[in-house]
Amino acid sequence: MKRVFCYSLMLGLALLLFGIYSMAQDTIRGAQQLVGIKLHYDIHAMGQELPFSFKIVQIGPPTVVEWTDSQGMSGWLKMDSASLEQGDYSFAQQPYPNDTTQTAAGQTVLCISRQAYRQLKDQGKTTYDGIDYVKQGDTVIHVQSLAVPVLRAVASGMGAEIWILDDYELPLIVSTISSPSGIDANWVGVERD
Repeated sequence: MKRVFCYSLMLGLALLLFGIYSMAQDTIRGAQQLVGIKLHYDIHAMGQELPFSFKIVQIGPPTVVEWTDSQGMSGWLKMDSASLEQGDYSFAQQPYPNDTTQTAAGQTVLCISRQAYRQLKDQGKTTYDGIDYVKQGDTVIHVQSLAVPVLRAVASGMGAEIWILDDYELPLIVSTISSPSGIDANWVGVERD
C-alpha cells in the first residue's frame, strides 16, 4: 500500500512539474503577439557579428519597425503595404539613425512578403531575393522560453537555409544560414518592457 501511495505521489509530482514547465513555455501563435516587444537578433555580415534589437511598432499599413544597434544608435524602418503583400527582396542596407528609413518598393523589413509565404506554405516553394527556396517542413524553434512555429526552407544547390514564422500576417524571418548576400540573421532573444 505504501508503494502504491509513493508511486502515485511521484507520478502526481512529475505531472505537476510537467504542467508548470509547459505553461512556462510560451508559444507564439502569430506576429501580433510580438508587437511592442524587443526582438534581439545576431546579424552576421562581412565576417562580423552585429547585435541588433528590433521592435515591431505596428503591422501595416504601413509596417513600422524600430531598430537599435550595439552602439545605441536607433531609428525606424517603414515598409509600405504593397511590399508586405508582394515584395520580393529584403532590406539589407544600413538604416539612418534618428530617422525613419522608408524601404524601396518591393523591399521587405525583417520578413518575407505574404505572397512568398503563401507560395512556400501552399506550393512548397518560392523565390525570394532571387533565390529559389524549397520547403523542408514545419517545425518549432525555441527562442529563450518561446516556442516559435516556423517554416524551414532550403535553397537547392546553395546551402542557404531560412526559417520563417508560420504566420501570414507577418512572416518574420527567424533565422538564415549561408545567405548568398553574405548577411545572415538569427533571432536569439526577447525583452519585454
